[in-house]
Parts: sequence; C-alpha cells; structure tokens
Amino acid sequence: MYRLLRIVLLLLVSLDVAFFPFSCRGNRDQNKVYIHIMTEQQDEEGNLYYDPSQVYPKLHRTFSNFRIGDTIKEEDVLALMETLEPKDEEKTASIVKYQMMVPNAIHKDITLPYTVTEEDKLNYYQGIRGAAHFVVIVKEEAKQDNPEN
Repeated sequence: MYRLLRIVLLLLVSLDVAFFPFSCRGNRDQNKVYIHIMTEQQDEEGNLYYDPSQVYPKLHRTFSNFRIGDTIKEEDVLALMETLEPKDEEKTASIVKYQMMVPNAIHKDITLPYTVTEEDKLNYYQGIRGAAHFVVIVKEEAKQDNPEN
C-alpha cells in the first residue's frame, strides 16, 4: 500500500515539475500594462514618499488597454483619471510625475509619450508575470488651490 502511494506521489510531483513551465505560458495578463496610481506624501523631515492612492481608494491599480509595444500619451492618462471617482469631492488630484517599475531597481522616472518595451516587464518573482507596471504619481489638493477646476 505504501509503495503504491509513494509511486503515485512521485508521479504527481514529476508531472508538476515537468508541466510548470508550460502553465506559465498561459498567463492571461501577459504583455499588458498595469497602472498604479500613487499619492505623493511628505514626512516630518521633508522626505517625499509614495503611497497607494487615497484620492481614488476603490481603484489604485488597474489594467489599461495598453499592451507591451504601445505608446502611452498624456491624453490617455488624463482620460483614465477622468473616469475615476475621488474619495472627497472637496479635493482634486494633480499629476506630479510618471514612473515605470523596473526589475531589481528603484522605479525610473519617465516622460510621456513613452513606448512600453519588453525590458519594462518585471521579473518572475516581482509583480504580475509578463506585465509592465506604469505608475502615476498624484498630489492631493483642495479644489480652491487648483486653478484648473
């Protein structure tokens, strides 16, 4: 009985190891661009840091219609921002800068228009396999402080 159980377990482990690389190919999020909206914050010492957006709490990460090889333009980002509903109607968010998450490094600052390349994909153990991660840094302001609204 134990011999049969060991053979079955060995067979299952062997098949799992043998077919694992093929299961990675079927990733439905492959070649997509994942958008993160983060809020610029400042600590008591004046150092800047970025937090997941509290301005749009229901949506700080989303897949966009962008794919690897597409060019992201400022108009596209503004159109996405218009679809989001702010948490506080008395406040608005203005875009501070754009970044791309890069493998094994600090996020790199980018300017738009930006073409997403294969090199922008994160490694296997970082983030969603086969996807690039685009970051929009926003600053929360009171509506009267922002002359655009």
